[in-house]
Amino acid sequence: MTKNSKIVLLLVFALALWFDLHIPLSEDEANYWAWSRHLALSYYDGPPMIAYMIRASTAIFGNTVFGVKAVELFCFTLAAYLLHQFAKHLFNAKTAEIALILFLLSPGVQVGYAITTYDAPLTLFWIATLYAFYLALETQKARYLYYTGVLAGLLLLSKYTGVLLLVFLFLEVLLSKTGRQLFKSPHFYAAIMLMFIIFSPVLIWNMQQHWVSFLFQWHNGVATHPVFQLELLLAFLGGQLGLVTPVAFIAFLVLIPMKWKEIWQDQRLRYLMLPFVGTLGFFLYNGLYKNSPPNWPAPAYFSGLIMLGYWIQKYHYRKTYWGIVGVSLVLAIILHLPPVILGKIEVTKPFFSKLYEGYPEMMPQANAEIKPGDLILADTYANASEASFYLQNQPLTYILGSDWISVYTYWSAPLLTQKLTQAWYIGNQPPQLQAYFKHCNFVKNLTAETAFGQTNLVLYHCSN
Repeated sequence: MTKNSKIVLLLVFALALWFDLHIPLSEDEANYWAWSRHLALSYYDGPPMIAYMIRASTAIFGNTVFGVKAVELFCFTLAAYLLHQFAKHLFNAKTAEIALILFLLSPGVQVGYAITTYDAPLTLFWIATLYAFYLALETQKARYLYYTGVLAGLLLLSKYTGVLLLVFLFLEVLLSKTGRQLFKSPHFYAAIMLMFIIFSPVLIWNMQQHWVSFLFQWHNGVATHPVFQLELLLAFLGGQLGLVTPVAFIAFLVLIPMKWKEIWQDQRLRYLMLPFVGTLGFFLYNGLYKNSPPNWPAPAYFSGLIMLGYWIQKYHYRKTYWGIVGVSLVLAIILHLPPVILGKIEVTKPFFSKLYEGYPEMMPQANAEIKPGDLILADTYANASEASFYLQNQPLTYILGSDWISVYTYWSAPLLTQKLTQAWYIGNQPPQLQAYFKHCNFVKNLTAETAFGQTNLVLYHCSN
């Protein structure tokens, strides 16, 4: 790595580390931490890699906020290094430096460095798989095929979105002469089998559960009854402007048509373009008909940023480069502002209020009432997970009587076969637990004042 690349990577890592030591767990992070306490072959919401990584991290750093957030620090930092090395292998050191800076400063990665979600392992194994398979195509060496098989399996264990990369890599196999040579290699088929063996825990779990996770994600992410809605398209495009900055997004819109001939003539650019345009196109299509969160197509940009870095270096698009860097730095500064300042910026509230909901202040208020071994119930996965993390002794929590199916539905099912004597309920509304308890009495309000307003939960005691 160049000196500038090392400095930027170190600075971003240090800033992310400092920031992670000063913010609480988000709802999703607490939920995935709860997964790590119920290790399984897979989960209703998705594959298990995030749970495995959090379990490993908390085994080292303890069941602490940093123990959870260390996962994204590790994944994004290693992913950044691999992206740099891949860009350097494809082109040159200067392109690698530019691509690294574009990647690290992009708003999507800056947010990824703050919150541990599925996207952390997805980012790492997407880039690693992309790099390994290119080496397999280039060298035709068996070891790179096996590396790809392992990494692709880990990619699928991270998030189902990873299947899109494999589709477009297979398309590259069909389009390129060197790719078609792989059909003659037994190592190619062995690598595919290795990938499925690694992914098999998810397949086994889903087979046992009537494919419920696959069906859930399919209906959640794919428009099965397409009806065009302009507002959804505008929301999707607006999300992409925020994900990589408006300057970068417009640069892609202008440069890809302009450089189309160059892309198809240069196998390196085509290799990068297929997963970029294909993945983005898949989510754009669904964004015409269904709400599509802006982070879903984020992996598309990993190869796109390498391609953009190459064009910036080759054609000296300095204004484009500094425009992207400038906007990215402004957004990064906003992201790392103290909550007391963010709370006064009206436009930031919808996003940042989800990071500062007052759980670290609310949950300890129940500690005087709850004794070790008491049953804890909640109304949502967020309240259940945050209660489990921030209550004294970090008790397991459950959800009863909810119409919404989640992973807690599976964890709570054994309680339905037992005779329940008493429980504590923490949630947003008075408990709907009459089917399980004769009495549910209000105990106290749990409140917290945050920079974004007051947060309230209620504590009830239920008994038979």
